[in-house]
Amino acid sequence: MLIPNRRNVNLAVKFGLHWLNRQYFQLLSDLQNCPLCLTLSILEHPICVYCLNDLPWITRACRQCGYPHDHAIDSCEHCFDTQNVFSCFSALAYQDAVKWMFYRVKKHRDEPIARALSDVLAIYLSQRRLHPIPDAIIPIPTTKQQRRKRGFNLPELLIQYLPANLKHLYRPILKSHKPNAEVKHLSRAQRIATNHRFSVSGPVPRHVVIVDDVITTGATMMAAIGALKAHGAECIEIWSVARTPLSHSHEN
Repeated sequence: MLIPNRRNVNLAVKFGLHWLNRQYFQLLSDLQNCPLCLTLSILEHPICVYCLNDLPWITRACRQCGYPHDHAIDSCEHCFDTQNVFSCFSALAYQDAVKWMFYRVKKHRDEPIARALSDVLAIYLSQRRLHPIPDAIIPIPTTKQQRRKRGFNLPELLIQYLPANLKHLYRPILKSHKPNAEVKHLSRAQRIATNHRFSVSGPVPRHVVIVDDVITTGATMMAAIGALKAHGAECIEIWSVARTPLSHSHEN
């Protein structure tokens, strides 16, 4: 039995203070600011639950191309190519706070926002996607000029922050081999005619996923799908954080 004395009491107090100190700093390390509302709290995800609920989630969409609809359908007039695409998952409509988030990442390389966008995609996939894990996750590549200008490729950054059971499937086998034309304000037909094409370096597994940040007209996806299909891909999925509404996509 420990006999209470001044030395034992001092040791107990010192131990208790040390324990409290560790708990305090652990609590501080768990605290983080929501990158949207800057609220300081212990967050399960990079974005607080209130901001997550306020995001423009795509809840009903075409199962083929992921385009938002009033109800879920198997295919629609916006589908890329019903013979090539297995399924498309786009988490958010490209509007309001979503536009601001992409601006922060692309112009200022805001890493907390990038992690938040990747987490949004992971949340959406966990709730909507029932298919098996793919053999490879392939980012849409950027040109050398764009990479030098920005310093990174956003689809690659999104994959980097995916859960561990997905990000290790990263395979950068798509290569952009034409200078990227300015396609921001072109129609869908013009994008298909002028958009850069892709080459493939390395073997292509049977079941692959293409990751992009935002899908607008789908012309880039059509080019990527064609390149992978020509090199042996049989089952192709598309994952994107956001999808541009039709009224903003400059389609014909």
